[in-house]
Amino acid sequence: IGRRFVHAAYSPQQGADGSVQALVCVEEDITERKEAERERYRHQREFVTLVENAPDVIARLDRELRCVYVNCAVINAFGVTPADITGHALSASPLSPTVARPLDAAARLAFTTGKEQTLTLHLEVGERRTGVAHYNVRVIPEEDRAGAIESALLIVYDVTERTEAERERDALLLREQTARAHAEAGTLARDQFLAVVSHELRSPLNGIQNWTYVLENQLTEGPPLVQRALAGIKTGVE
Repeated sequence: IGRRFVHAAYSPQQGADGSVQALVCVEEDITERKEAERERYRHQREFVTLVENAPDVIARLDRELRCVYVNCAVINAFGVTPADITGHALSASPLSPTVARPLDAAARLAFTTGKEQTLTLHLEVGERRTGVAHYNVRVIPEEDRAGAIESALLIVYDVTERTEAERERDALLLREQTARAHAEAGTLARDQFLAVVSHELRSPLNGIQNWTYVLENQLTEGPPLVQRALAGIKTGVE
């Protein structure tokens, strides 16, 4: 059962002399409508809380490209407050031109084509941080009930950590490939050197070995010392 909401309307019925003779009362149970409104308000409040605490910059632009809403993440991202931007076109706001110009161009294109636009920003950061900040941007056109573009939702994601991690990974991979190539080149050079040295060493030894066989055949009855010398030469060149 629970609590119910009732809307009542009273309409006086007047007689010929103008006096009120009766009241007509029309009552309507509006409990479901009230509950729906309350639920919608709760969802809206949760949505606002979520958006306000989101790390991404979330903004809405009207047809004149004026910012009608932006969350507090814009402070950390671009160093301006929501009050600085709200009610102004991006190009006329305190945003840096390196930010305002590409965002403004993407928003115009979203309104013109009715299609989502994406872009990437690489920005030199200020005093709070050093290096380059990287952002991915989506500009999403929003239609009214008639299908006309009435606004554009702008979402800016800070992807600096991910971008730097990818660059470091690519740099590490390149260093590993370079080191592997140097190692393979060194191994090839070593093998070539050893092959050349082996060939150069074997050439004179082959001649010595051949002449040793000749002498051995010619001096089969030679003195023992000569036989020992020939055997030593053969052992040394084998």
